[in-house]
Amino acid sequence: MDHRPFLILDLLDADAAPVEEVAKFVKSEFNPEAIRASANELKYTRAIKSELQQEVTNPSEEFVRLLMGRVYSGVKTKTKLEQFTSMTRRAARQLIRDELRGTLNTALAQGDPTAPEVTSGSDSMSATEESEDDIITTEAELNGYYAVKAILHASVEPNRVTLRDSKRACTIILDDNQRKPVCRFWFDKKQKYLGVFDENKKETRLPIDSVDEIFAHADTLRATAARYS
Repeated sequence: MDHRPFLILDLLDADAAPVEEVAKFVKSEFNPEAIRASANELKYTRAIKSELQQEVTNPSEEFVRLLMGRVYSGVKTKTKLEQFTSMTRRAARQLIRDELRGTLNTALAQGDPTAPEVTSGSDSMSATEESEDDIITTEAELNGYYAVKAILHASVEPNRVTLRDSKRACTIILDDNQRKPVCRFWFDKKQKYLGVFDENKKETRLPIDSVDEIFAHADTLRATAARYS
């Protein structure tokens, strides 16, 4: 048996592409030759995707040298290799961010309001009322909101995602309902934290250095949002 699967279908986080492939196994559409060809392509496509994901997260020396050879004509010293490794990792994050931002902008242009829906005031984490005039939603918080909206775009209608700001933190919720928290931004200090929630809505704060790092926790945010479907 081939130990490398050509298709993985997660019923708790179903994606449209795997579902379409499974549909080929329906009796009325069953075609062994077509399925065999599709399985072979899917197996290697999935393997390539895994390799690319690894290179984006932790670029190998071989991959960095390949890119250096295309953009840099100087001597490839150890110091230069370390610099290009860092630049490769940063460029990959920026590329992913730009692609997601483009997807989000397209979705917004198709009917979703251009500006985020921001609500303020006290919620479950604040015991006292806050003046709306005292609350300032920062650029970092707005960028975080757009990042979460892009992450959830495939499974959640954009107009369901709401930003609720307060003096201490900024919470992303669904359906303007504080009982449906997706994540929380703690961006008021030098060290930023992303608050994520488990099945019992217990919050865990994860240190992040930039808003871009929210994308590294995309699966967690999608799983949280799925619990409110």
